[in-house]
Amino acid sequence: MTDRDDDDVHAAEYVLGLMPLADRRAFEARLHKSAALATHVEAWESRLAPFNADYADRTPPPAVKVAIDGRLFAQTEARVHWWSALRIRWAAVTAVLAAVVLVLGLQTLQPHPKLVAQLEPVEMGYRFAATFNRDTGVLTVSTLEAVDIPDRVLELWAIGEAGVPVSLGLLTASDEVAISTVLPLQPGMTLAVSLEPPGGSTTGAPTGPVMSAGVLSDV
Repeated sequence: MTDRDDDDVHAAEYVLGLMPLADRRAFEARLHKSAALATHVEAWESRLAPFNADYADRTPPPAVKVAIDGRLFAQTEARVHWWSALRIRWAAVTAVLAAVVLVLGLQTLQPHPKLVAQLEPVEMGYRFAATFNRDTGVLTVSTLEAVDIPDRVLELWAIGEAGVPVSLGLLTASDEVAISTVLPLQPGMTLAVSLEPPGGSTTGAPTGPVMSAGVLSDV
């Protein structure tokens, strides 16, 4: 098997989320430097995206959800793999949005000052609308639908190409929240909301289940 064949196999494993964490990080380090490797990844994303149309979202029974959460969040390694799976789930949406952004970008030389995202439920009843103003660095998050859970808070995360969640702050279940951030939010990044203990996560990564997620795009 040639190096080109190896790269194609590794690109498929990367897109499918099958790589161990150490191998994934090494692959991403190569990906930032190799246009040929990026072409392999884009080709696999395009091949696999149509399969998403065959599946509809379903809410698992509560007992199944509890068991899954217990395995996913029992240790840091499991959380990393869950976020990789979330990234894959949104890959098809990101590809479509990227195409739209490309078409709009050809129509203007200046980027639009605002980005928007609709955060749809991963769990029942959590829906948010987010607007990021590039000029001011302020992210405004409006609650469209949420359920108040005692002794728990909602924490907002941004996820870039590396797949590593970065906390943007806490949300309230019944209000509009304006968050000032120095993080350079860009089209194609994922925003996600997790359920955390009072005060938010103390580990620098989500510790509870993800309740909703969406992809940032130009207005």
